[in-house]
Amino acid sequence: MIAPIIQCKYDTLEQLARIFEAQSNAVNQIIVNLRAAMEPLRAGGWIGLAAERFFAEMEQELLPRTYRLAEALEEAAVVTRMISETMRVAEEEASALFQQANVMSLPHAHLSIPKQGGIDAQERVGPPPVPVPGAPPGTIWRPVPPTAPDRRTKWVPRPPIKGQSQPSASWDPDGHWDVEDGFGERRRYDKEGNPLTPDQAHDPSDSTPSNQSSIHSQLGPTTISEDTLRKIGQITGLTGTALIVYIIVSEGLRILFPPRNLIPLP
Repeated sequence: MIAPIIQCKYDTLEQLARIFEAQSNAVNQIIVNLRAAMEPLRAGGWIGLAAERFFAEMEQELLPRTYRLAEALEEAAVVTRMISETMRVAEEEASALFQQANVMSLPHAHLSIPKQGGIDAQERVGPPPVPVPGAPPGTIWRPVPPTAPDRRTKWVPRPPIKGQSQPSASWDPDGHWDVEDGFGERRRYDKEGNPLTPDQAHDPSDSTPSNQSSIHSQLGPTTISEDTLRKIGQITGLTGTALIVYIIVSEGLRILFPPRNLIPLP
């Protein structure tokens, strides 16, 4: 049976994520204890066929499987928080359609939805468009969802880089990526991965995107008053979301196919 209302219990999801984290930490502690118990055996002169088989089974079978269990539990915590964040964003964007003021804005051929909670929409596009600094081949960015509405998603290497502080990255609401190399140096990049100076990063007018969409530059900010919306609705017979979609599509087609470029049919 389909539920009439889909409701996300964020407190329950956060509790589940913390349980997964606690279990992952417990498994990691078991690994530490096992290795600590094995060291005296290695150093105590235990030799022979039984010793060889024991250490081989520990290093090739038991410990790798235990590592995978710890990673799976950690990943479960991450995925649980991602589900919670996805649901929260969906609720905010859906409710924003009913919270618009008397003037509705359509910049760049899509609705301008006000931010609800302080997290910039570009942040959810991720991952960062640059490689993990100083990481070996095969290393990718892994998201760590925020634990509070005013925090930002943090990206870290997967797998972690051994023997050093971990690089990290996050999306700055000013419109750029902040990437830390793990040694105290920070670099900034635009959403395409082009490097930015600190001045360019915090003053977007100083930077000129090389691949700006021609549709964006032609359309620019388009404002439609409530009276105009009502008149268009009377003509088309559309209301609500259907009317908004109609305006977006018709305006986009006008930009893509200007009337002067069309050949009239007889």
